[in-house]
Amino acid sequence: MVDDRQFVIVPSKLKGNKVGYVFSNDRQKEITLPNGLILIYEKHLNVCNNGDSSAVLIGDAWQVDPLRDCPKDIIKSFNEETTIEDVYQEEKTWCGRYILIVNNWLFLDFCGTLGVFYADGPQISSSYRILCEITGTDVIYPDTLGEGLMNFVPGPLTPANGVMRLLPSEIINIATGERRTRPLNPDGVWNVENDRERINILNKYFSCSLRNMVKHFSGSNFWLALTGGIDSRTLMALLESAGVEYKAFTCWHERISKADLEQPRKLADALHVPYKFIERKQENHSESRAEEYRRHTGGMADDGDKPMYIYGQYQQLDSEHQVVLLRSAIWGCPRNYFKGKFAQKDAYEMEQTFDSTKVFPKSKLHNLYTKSFNLYDNYVNNDKVNKDITLWNRLMIEQRQGAWLSSIEQGFDLMDDITSIECCNSRLFFSIQLGFSEKDMLLKKHEMNIVKQLCPILSKYRYQYNLTFKKRVKNVLDELKMWFSK
Repeated sequence: MVDDRQFVIVPSKLKGNKVGYVFSNDRQKEITLPNGLILIYEKHLNVCNNGDSSAVLIGDAWQVDPLRDCPKDIIKSFNEETTIEDVYQEEKTWCGRYILIVNNWLFLDFCGTLGVFYADGPQISSSYRILCEITGTDVIYPDTLGEGLMNFVPGPLTPANGVMRLLPSEIINIATGERRTRPLNPDGVWNVENDRERINILNKYFSCSLRNMVKHFSGSNFWLALTGGIDSRTLMALLESAGVEYKAFTCWHERISKADLEQPRKLADALHVPYKFIERKQENHSESRAEEYRRHTGGMADDGDKPMYIYGQYQQLDSEHQVVLLRSAIWGCPRNYFKGKFAQKDAYEMEQTFDSTKVFPKSKLHNLYTKSFNLYDNYVNNDKVNKDITLWNRLMIEQRQGAWLSSIEQGFDLMDDITSIECCNSRLFFSIQLGFSEKDMLLKKHEMNIVKQLCPILSKYRYQYNLTFKKRVKNVLDELKMWFSK
């Protein structure tokens, strides 16, 4: 349903005016915060708070570290003396899709997958469109998406004047609107003796995370989005190692590869995992679903998951149970992925003064996107807090995930009884992975090694990229063509 699992935070003086009924009466819930602000949220959104509501957890979060308490218990222990630094130290071992508010400060999850937009007041919402409506701002849909320019609107700007997107490296004071830079990775690189031990450490925490995820979504069925590539196979190996019960599926789409058609079923059969391939049928196309998706996401999401909703593909997974989709987009955050698109000399020059429009050259055809990237580049080029994270990885975390992926994940909130989870969305996982060699990560060799060590049978099946040199070159050229045509 449109606006499911969304929220707004507004001054109490606006209550009963234009923000009195953000959601219909039977769907709206409220919490009055100590500062007089009101958190208004749709009833299907998980919200947990301490006694005086000075600490509020919005969304889904669970613990990665087996020696630490679960987020709900930690929230209840927070009080007026809890500092920003205390929050950094507690939250760094969480996984999920969530927002945390403690003593007026709002914090995003690692990649900002539960996005936040803000306007003067301050007024805050997870929904770009809702925030425009309650502030009296014209809702401008980014209709240029998917027309050869970009497939996301880069932060911090949005198409609406005065409405901004909060970056994953920012925290905002919900009472004053003040923003500060936060450390994306408080622990730096996790040091161990060798890659084998690093994989063991990653597996230890990932297994804890997956098991706690199952507890958090008790009663749900878990479905792994499986392709012929590397990321989802790595998650599959980790699921097997953790002993989590799950099913696997693949949705047909326009650009599906031969490997995506053939390999997932072979992998699932090898592990005796139930598997489902979901066709796309023209008769299932729905213009009303297309409009629902556009309205719910404010037009900010226009990628492969959109037609899968419009054609009702995700809805075919399981009509009798709550469904949790297990997805793998965040594996790329420590890989310096964008660096691989440049010659060594050009990459070095970029690292001196980063220019995001060179990574996304089509953004130069649109004034808003160029302006937003310029603001972002000025911010990160002068950021001393996160200087240990490469600008390539910053761009992946904050733009490709914090803007592009965040809006895609919001699209799943529209789908009844379906929750999407990026299983790698934890600062701890990022810290551990940073210790793999840059070359191995760029080629995803570290993921292949994870699979080989944890679930060797999966390594016996050809990877999508484990092809002849000629086919590898063709795939790279096709990928670049698709990338720069977006």
